[in-house]
Amino acid sequence: MHSSTGSGALHYVEIAPHRGAAVSAFYTRFADGVQRHWLHPADNRFPACFPVVPWCSRLRNGRFQFKGRDYRVAANQPPGVHPIHGHGWLRRWQVRQQQPHGVLLEYVYAGDRSWPWDYVAELAYELSGAVLQVQIRVHNLTDEAMPAGAGLHPFFSRTGSTRVSAQIDHAWRMDKAGFPAAPLRSAAPGSDGSHPLERQLADGLRVADKALDTVCSGWRGAAEIYWPEWHRGLRMEASSNLRELVLWTPSQYAYFCVEPLSGLVDSAGFLTIGPDETMEFTVQFTLLNANGEIE
Repeated sequence: MHSSTGSGALHYVEIAPHRGAAVSAFYTRFADGVQRHWLHPADNRFPACFPVVPWCSRLRNGRFQFKGRDYRVAANQPPGVHPIHGHGWLRRWQVRQQQPHGVLLEYVYAGDRSWPWDYVAELAYELSGAVLQVQIRVHNLTDEAMPAGAGLHPFFSRTGSTRVSAQIDHAWRMDKAGFPAAPLRSAAPGSDGSHPLERQLADGLRVADKALDTVCSGWRGAAEIYWPEWHRGLRMEASSNLRELVLWTPSQYAYFCVEPLSGLVDSAGFLTIGPDETMEFTVQFTLLNANGEIE
């Protein structure tokens, strides 16, 4: 997909249907010939961004309860024992519609012992000028309610001064297995209990300053990535059913992740889709210039 803006910039998005309908690249070629990748280009380990569906992040030991019944999902990334990121990112999706500025993909899941609900997942990418919109739709094909979660897992390009800003209620302390254990709170005398990370994110956290792997609750639905060296930013906005945010800022890689999700890691974050009903999740990325205006 490609589009252009009045400044002469050309914007490109590349999709890999065979690799979980993931984004392989999202970049801009400016009029002066400079090219910038907003998402870290796909490599052998990870794509640039992939859909999370039909559950968010990890399910502890693959076990969860729904409507009073126990279920167990098979691990999907051995030797790990916690099934992670759902089915979609490991599936080959079918292209249903394709245009110069957009593409619609889907896969159909036939329920089994591991996940006994039939469903259809659709993923729509649309590039309009400097705005990329991503919409995930999950349609329950069974005659009973289905648990569901969704979101995106983008890998943002990282420079020495990259900053991320977002408004949250609180972050979580994670246990050794990577699950939320307790909200992070400050024990400093005279404090209101809020953790410094909340303020740092609100002011703009320099990614290089902290190696984080945490979940943030009460996200307001907007986050901004800013690359001072490039004089550009990217605003990420999500629909109201995506209000958890995972922050992963590993120091050893040239990328970091800010992941909008529908619920907390583990089955505590499940939403419910009724029989023959559809749930939609939307994330929009808008490229900004140094003045905070749309590129």
